Amino acid sequence: RGTVCHAAAEVATLGVGQASANAVSKPRALQLVQIDLEQNKVVLNEEELQVLEKALEETGVEKVAIIGVMGAFRTGKSFLLDLMLRYLREKHPPKGYVSELPEACEVPDWVQERQVPDWAVNCGPNMLEGREGSSQDREGFVWRPGMEKCTEGIWVWSEVFVCKAGDEDVAVALMDTQGAWDARMSKEQSATIFGLTTLLASRLIYNVSKQIQQDKIDNLLYFTDFAKAALRALERDTGVKREPFQTLEFLVRDWPHYQENVGIPAARSMMKNHLDQYFDPKKSQDTKSVDALRDLFHDIDVWCLPHPSLKIENESWDGNLEVIEKPFWRFIDGYLEKIF
Repeated sequence: RGTVCHAAAEVATLGVGQASANAVSKPRALQLVQIDLEQNKVVLNEEELQVLEKALEETGVEKVAIIGVMGAFRTGKSFLLDLMLRYLREKHPPKGYVSELPEACEVPDWVQERQVPDWAVNCGPNMLEGREGSSQDREGFVWRPGMEKCTEGIWVWSEVFVCKAGDEDVAVALMDTQGAWDARMSKEQSATIFGLTTLLASRLIYNVSKQIQQDKIDNLLYFTDFAKAALRALERDTGVKREPFQTLEFLVRDWPHYQENVGIPAARSMMKNHLDQYFDPKKSQDTKSVDALRDLFHDIDVWCLPHPSLKIENESWDGNLEVIEKPFWRFIDGYLEKIF
């Protein structure tokens, strides 16, 4: 546990650490890292890091897994993470967590018609916990519909969830990152954010739109150069050789190729075939990029999610989950069951 957080601190002190918010007990998003655009440096929020360390220690669990989501801005990363929070609170409630919802309530017809999983609605038809401008107390990563970006720097949710990995307990934390290709940041500054994300994440979810493409793989390799450089610096300073990174997962959003009512096993076969187009040496023409990523990560996987609904792209969408279509619920439920 200490290695994860201290590694982040050593890398981030390429800039000057500045303490910001005071620790509070109410769960919230912790901004661990920000980019000072004017002075072009990384800023580590040490007070926020201490809040996370304390939350990890309170689980009493030795092993830690950080689930990090990165990708282009305005591709639904924060919304995805809030769905993960709903899933984890229902399936793996954190220590001391008490739901404020009534024990029994009326289930809307659309929940049954669209076969929405229980964890998703949890007796509530609207997803307001992270919706910017909502009057509800903030209980998730901030997101907003429309085109304006929302997340800046690197954020981790302060609640830690204990899940099983085989027979072992693992403390799981969720991490959100600023989107790439933000007009305000240079490519080098984006690489810094993504490099730190790669260093911290046990499962690095690379959020891509509609399909994996060679340019997305090339961009990922560029971003991981910072992580490799930081890893070499840690090895040089400590004299301890570090293992390569763990799991890279391409999460393809708005995948348009599923047949109606396709089963998960058949869909998994389609997902694997899509990944093999780029990572199977017999099918891929660019083996250099593939070999470089395989050297960096122990495991490379893929999952493809259908589009939830065009209605959620409207700036007027208020978080009403009734508009989300049935296939999305089936595939997001299968995906979260797989990783947690």
